[in-house]
Amino acid sequence: MKRKNVLALTLVLLLIFTTVFASACGKKETAKDNDIIIGVSPSPHADIVKQVVDDLEKEGIKVTIKEYSEYVQPNLDLAEGEIDANFFQHTPYLEEFIAERDLDLSVLGGIHIEPMGIFS
Repeated sequence: MKRKNVLALTLVLLLIFTTVFASACGKKETAKDNDIIIGVSPSPHADIVKQVVDDLEKEGIKVTIKEYSEYVQPNLDLAEGEIDANFFQHTPYLEEFIAERDLDLSVLGGIHIEPMGIFS
């Protein structure tokens, strides 16, 4: 269990630090440099991000979590600059979404994906 937590924490930190770096290069000037808004699905992705919020605040990074109950709006909000990153989808979904809507978004890293199975 500890190994899973460390892996999840590492992935989230990588995503957040990469996003903070990338957002510093963007046009958005109203947010503080160390503030980040992350769009997530309620579970498990919000739960994973919540695990690192306190640690990041100790480092001077304020994280705001915005939960979405569907998968289209987080990408649209990201493209419009309403959020700084999102954490809910796998790469093939994002790549198809970008191609269909001609958006300027990119993958910063992999995410935690829940295994699915078919049972009889």
